[in-house]
Parts: sequence; C-alpha cells; structure tokens
Amino acid sequence: MRKEFVLLSAFTLLALPLGGGLVTASNEKLNREWTVAMYIDSDNNIDYWGFIYLVEHAIAELVPSPEVTTVIYFDALSPKGVLKIIYDKGLPDISYEKEKNFGDSELLAQFGVETFTKYPAEKYLLLIMNHGRGWGGICVDDTDNGDVIYTPELADALSKISCAIGRPIDVLQFDACAMGNVEVIYEVAPYVNYYIASPEVVSMGTLVYLIDTLLLGLKPQISPEEYAKSVVRTSGQWLTGGYLVAYDTSGIDTLTQSLDELAVALGTEEYREEVLEAYTNTKKYSPVLAIEEHDIPVFVDIYDLASEIESGISDPEVKELCKEVIERVDGLIILKSLSPSSEAVIGNGLSGTLMHYDETIPDWAHKGLLDQYSVLKFAQDTAWDDLLAEVLYL
Repeated sequence: MRKEFVLLSAFTLLALPLGGGLVTASNEKLNREWTVAMYIDSDNNIDYWGFIYLVEHAIAELVPSPEVTTVIYFDALSPKGVLKIIYDKGLPDISYEKEKNFGDSELLAQFGVETFTKYPAEKYLLLIMNHGRGWGGICVDDTDNGDVIYTPELADALSKISCAIGRPIDVLQFDACAMGNVEVIYEVAPYVNYYIASPEVVSMGTLVYLIDTLLLGLKPQISPEEYAKSVVRTSGQWLTGGYLVAYDTSGIDTLTQSLDELAVALGTEEYREEVLEAYTNTKKYSPVLAIEEHDIPVFVDIYDLASEIESGISDPEVKELCKEVIERVDGLIILKSLSPSSEAVIGNGLSGTLMHYDETIPDWAHKGLLDQYSVLKFAQDTAWDDLLAEVLYL
C-alpha cells in the first residue's frame, strides 16, 4: 500500500468526527476575525512534534469558530509527502501533495500568499515550526539535502505575503530555537507587527498548541498583541525548557540605532579588551552556528552585554549608549515567561551576535562566519559587523 495513501487516510479518520465529512473549502469571502497559516516543517528529526501539532489542532477544532480559518501545511520525514489541512467553519478539507522542499522560501511565500488571499480576515497569523538557527536560518529540510531558509530569504517571503494582503502580517510565531534574535527581528520587522520566538533552545511540552488554538476559537476578537502575550503565558506553564518572548517590532528601529551608535563607539582597538571582558561576563545562549566542522558560539544576551559594557567602561558617552540599549530592549519586549521546569534559564529575552577570538578555530572559519553575517540587513545598516571584526582581530 502506498505510504501517502496511509498518511492521508489516517488524518481523514482523525478529522471526520470533527465535521461529519470532508468538504471543499469555499471561495466565499467570510467575515473572519483570523486566518492562521501553519507552516510545519517536520522533515527532520522533530518529525514527532509535527504530528503532535496535527493531533492537538484537530482536538481543538472540536470547538470550531466560524470566525477563524486555519490552513496547515505539513511536511513529514516519514512517510514522504505533504498534507494540507484546511479548517474553515470547522469542516476539514484534507489533501495530499507530493514531497516538497520546505527549506525553499518561495514555497513559504506561495503558501502564505495563497492562504491569506483565499481566506481574507481581519487579522493574520503565520506560524513556522522547525529547527531555528537565529540569523543562521530556519526550516531545515532533510529530504532536500538539508536546505534551509536563510534570514534574507525569510524576509523576502514575508515581504511577498505582506504585499499580497496590503499590510504587515499581524503575528509571526516561531516554534523553533534561537529565533528571538535582534538580527532576524530587524530583517523581518517591515512585514510583521508582532513576533513570538525564543532566544534560547526551547522544548515544547504537550498541550501548548491545543491551548493556543482553543484561545483563538473561544476568543476570536482577541487583538494580535493580546494573542502574543497569551501564547507567552501558556508557554510559561507548559514548556519543558527555555522560554518564549513576545516582541512589538515597532521598537526595533530605535534599538538598532542605539546598537549602531554603541558599535561605532566601541569599534576601535582602544576598547577591544574591555569589550572582550564584557563578552566573557555576559550571559550566553546555547545555539551555535556551524562553519563546516567548527561550531562557533555567537549568541549573547543584548541587555546583559550592554550592562557589562556600562560597568566596565568609564566613558560617559559609552555608558549613556548602554543605558539606551537597555531601555530599548525593554521597549521591544512586551512579555516574556520562563518555564517553571527550567532550572537554568538565562537571559533577558533578546539575543544578538558577539564572539571572542578562539585559537582552536582557524581564521578562515571566523571570516566565513563574518561573510555570512555581512549579508544581513542589520550588518549592512549598522557598524556591528565592524565591531565583530575588531574583536576577532580580522
């Protein structure tokens, strides 16, 4: 028996009790409060959690809302193939497609544009689930040679979706590690109003997806900001590790300006040792970026870094810039919630990039990382890449 038939049949049986049968989604423009597009890339070693998403969402649809339409695009590692599940007025429409590369930003853009234009609503939520690498990318697809959506590609996909609906996406939500990152937020901010992510390695517990989906069904009038806060509160109760943070992207430009000015002030040989000392004392986040066989830790807590620099350098201008960074990190974050089961949760909710010179890592690997960094909009619009080059002696 063909695997794709088994996969489709299994979810047909799961969905039938919810709506009494399969229906074809109507092109009728409904008066929706929310349209939710879920891009679930489980074509890797988190295959299991993708299926949890599907099951918990199906359970939540037992309390359907005519004001919320959800479209799930799901790529599994095994069996191969893609499922599209549409919940519109509580009735599931399930279809099977051949294997696709979820690490292709054009596929993400196509899915978002198609979903949001076919099911227009007052508010739009795009949820992306996969491994996250901070500014190093999202959506690793093992079947397609480990292809990944890099940060500039992610921004391009979101720009196309935003253009199609004529305004920014209301909420971008990541179920992925390390995406609570200043470089990524700056890159996508023109196309997203609220942003939910974790700066740390994050481990989901069960019931998180179920509760978030039920929230929209039971309270479809909820605002994007309140939805973002609610997701963070829920994660604090059910996450088994790490934490989520809700960001208001309208605060990213002023923070970036302050970081640029701080980088200019510090980006000389005069302060190299002080910056490295601050780096040593700053709280770090777990994810690393790989340059061939070399894993390089790069993610630090921006708030804590500014605090350490302020205490270690006597220059009044530098101290004032550090205070501005701290205030503006607080302005960007609207809520964070730590998991009660996490014993060693660190950080103040936003990662950025800094590293020290490591003699065990060859110069070409350090330079390769800087080359990757240089394509980011954050690097092009600030002097932060110059600061990185200075502390790496490059």
